[in-house]
Amino acid sequence: MGDRAVVVPFKMPGLMAQPGLPHWQGQTYRADVRHAQQYFLHFNNTGGFFVARLHRTAVSPYNHL
Repeated sequence: MGDRAVVVPFKMPGLMAQPGLPHWQGQTYRADVRHAQQYFLHFNNTGGFFVARLHRTAVSPYNHL
């Protein structure tokens, strides 16, 4: 993703979520990953999943292939 996109805030009504983690097991990630959402199975009676809404900020060099 690099500098071609950013993670933007969003909500999924009716589901309880936790923000994405900017640090995990000694690794540091981009600060905007906090806008991603983690949905845990025990909060929502569903399978667990992770969602990030991306906003493109530049054209990918792969679009021209």
